[in-house]
Amino acid sequence: MEKKGFVCLAVVSIISLSLIYGCASGGRLKVQSGSDTKVFLEEIEKNKDKYIIHANEWPAGEVAAIVFDPKDDKWTIENDGWTQVTSQEQLSRLIARSDRLIFRQFFKIVGPNDDLYGYLLGGERYVWIVVVDENTLKLHSTRWSPAKNSRYDPFQF
Repeated sequence: MEKKGFVCLAVVSIISLSLIYGCASGGRLKVQSGSDTKVFLEEIEKNKDKYIIHANEWPAGEVAAIVFDPKDDKWTIENDGWTQVTSQEQLSRLIARSDRLIFRQFFKIVGPNDDLYGYLLGGERYVWIVVVDENTLKLHSTRWSPAKNSRYDPFQF
């Protein structure tokens, strides 16, 4: 009986380590300080053409996250149907609406080798990152909806 318990513990440990290692080697978000957000947004609005910009609008009409993918690098950020930002006015409107998120943060999107893929403005709970290949990450919308009046309810006014 003791041997069977040890074998089960060993199997569970190996599976857990595999999952932890697999998750650690994927893409992730690194939080940046609040002062970086203001400076970065000003730079983006001046140089919009240097980025491929997409917005995750969830629920409809609200901005959960905005991704900024630099055009001049070898890395790509794909998404699962986010809205592409095509004009300066649209970008300004989306940034202003994202400011209503209570837990809006500014993140660097880094890949498996800590390579900078781009930036994300918004809530991390709305995004799930998957490694597609050595040069591509894909952002999936989680469609996460907080309970009304919870501390994570992003649309309290």
